Amino acid sequence: QEWAILGNLLTGCAYRASYAEFITRTGRQILLPIIPYIDETSTGQFADLGYEPVKFSLGTFTEEVSFQCNQPA
Repeated sequence: QEWAILGNLLTGCAYRASYAEFITRTGRQILLPIIPYIDETSTGQFADLGYEPVKFSLGTFTEEVSFQCNQPA
């Protein structure tokens, strides 16, 4: 069975269920997971103002590309 591997985001139960429900024309459609994440930081030691940037990543990156993007320049 092609889904019987331990892999990344594209091999999980929710992805498979969504794929089965929404992809009707294999080869002409793609299911693109978009992963949002928030990282809160403060603007100063005594400030009540927080800064919460919302970032997004695409779930189709390979493991190699994901690690490469997180490396400092």
